[in-house]
Amino acid sequence: MTALGSAADTGDVGVVGRGNRLNGLITPMRPMSIEAPCGKNPIDHTGKIYGYFCHKLANQIYQELGSPCQVHIQTYKGSPLKKPDDVLVIMDSIPVDNNAVKKLIETELSNISNYINDFVTTNVTMC
Repeated sequence: MTALGSAADTGDVGVVGRGNRLNGLITPMRPMSIEAPCGKNPIDHTGKIYGYFCHKLANQIYQELGSPCQVHIQTYKGSPLKKPDDVLVIMDSIPVDNNAVKKLIETELSNISNYINDFVTTNVTMC
């Protein structure tokens, strides 16, 4: 049992229910994260940062290459933010240049601080 009824007193940042998804939806039969980013520290909470990153990267891939996709990131606690352990992009059936996708991923990961800056200096909505 924790003093606040959550993990906030043990280092977790933010007290928020699990129904508060990044896009505001609970989507059965669709891939989704169980991460609840609202109220989390945008400077160091990887779930919040990577959730926003995945959303923006998937949109960018769609805009530039014309293919709807899903972007998933997996990392271990303590790994550098710019070097997640795995980035998985699941493309729809439209053929695309894999090298173009890899280049987009590398470029955006090298600029991950811009995503953090978005949270701090602009009014990023999580939905």
